[in-house]
Amino acid sequence: MSKINIAVVGGGIAGLALAAGLAKKLHLSVHVYEAVGEYLDVGAGLALHRNAIRAMALLGPEHKDELVAKLGRAKGRKSGPKIQLKFVTGMSTFADCLLGADGVPSVTRSYLLGPDHPATGPKNHGEEARKQINPTWKTSVPILPGPSGHINCTPLNRNTRLSAGVAVRDDHDHAPFYSCNNVAMLGDAAHASLPFAGNGAAQALEDAAVLNYIVTAQQAFRQVRRPRSQSVVDLARKLGRVYAFAEDGMHGDPMRTKAFFAEMAAFTNDFDVESQNHEALGPFRQSLEGDVDARVWSPPVLSN
Repeated sequence: MSKINIAVVGGGIAGLALAAGLAKKLHLSVHVYEAVGEYLDVGAGLALHRNAIRAMALLGPEHKDELVAKLGRAKGRKSGPKIQLKFVTGMSTFADCLLGADGVPSVTRSYLLGPDHPATGPKNHGEEARKQINPTWKTSVPILPGPSGHINCTPLNRNTRLSAGVAVRDDHDHAPFYSCNNVAMLGDAAHASLPFAGNGAAQALEDAAVLNYIVTAQQAFRQVRRPRSQSVVDLARKLGRVYAFAEDGMHGDPMRTKAFFAEMAAFTNDFDVESQNHEALGPFRQSLEGDVDARVWSPPVLSN
């Protein structure tokens, strides 16, 4: 039986985590395409909360249960014609399934939603972002809020350096869907969020965990991941307002602020990632019957 050819576009957190999981499946041929020639020592700190660690754990072991038998029925199925990928280098290739993890300015998102869709490009809310690696601050993890701006600090390289960044205000409006036929987007390409919840990487890893579990059923992926990932986007926006003292007087009410942060932490950190994977089995089974898209969702016409 021929293998299903999977193209993962983007070699960041979402793309590499997903590829690492998919590469263990013998019926798949996985290729990662990344535009950056080498990774430089630039960027910012990264938070990996409990849900991120759980998602990474699910990408490691193989699940030898009912799902494997179900996948056996789906191995040879192609959900649509092959996709041609063309790169600026002049190279081109074909794939049975395209998984776009190509970040905020995502070509995959533009392909799925259309270049003129209001949710295709990121929105800027007026604050300019600047980041620097400060060699003098090494052991603190402060968030410095205030009405005129706020700074997030994260120690790097075992407290030898510190990333200090002002507020970032670019994110996407909610996409009406994350996939169509044999094309899907994940990570920042699907749901870029402001950094204030510290959960962007975790949501990318949750995406990867679900897609690794049910890669042959894009309907199942979008059905279980859109509500939670878009709630995290909304939460990050609210946290940004809290840090800017712009959330309905919350800065003047310490008990209310404390309760909000506790609720926020529970929503992001205590999430049962494995149950989310199992939840995807329902629409996955329906997709094997070949009627889920007709009954639940009408896919759009994709434009090149």
